[in-house]
Amino acid sequence: MLVYIPAPAAQPLSDALWGLMRPTSVRGEKDTQYLFPWVTALDGSLWLMVDTEYAITVHAEAVLGGIADILQPFIDAGQVPAETNAQLSALIDSKRGDVLVVYEAFPPFFKAQAKTLQQMIEGGRLPVPEPTP
Repeated sequence: MLVYIPAPAAQPLSDALWGLMRPTSVRGEKDTQYLFPWVTALDGSLWLMVDTEYAITVHAEAVLGGIADILQPFIDAGQVPAETNAQLSALIDSKRGDVLVVYEAFPPFFKAQAKTLQQMIEGGRLPVPEPTP
């Protein structure tokens, strides 16, 4: 299922998520840079488009890195528990070489804000699609 998650730092987050599978140290010049695409809502906010079933194999050199930096303001604001970065780091360490369903690692704070395409349209965040002829 595809869901939209509000992500003010959508581009760096998608890059950091891709880094779990393809760290910058192993990327080539023509390598993909992002795991999930994002959209700009009608109000200008950014939303990461996340496939809730998408699984990756966590690379042996993967680190939490940029994800921790993105989560820190949410931790500082009390929206995400203080131990979140440590828990995610331990999860990544435990999954090196193994499969991880990416959405399952998202903190509950973000999952609670996830919207379907229909909810995005009904909420006025995305336009109603034009009918196809």
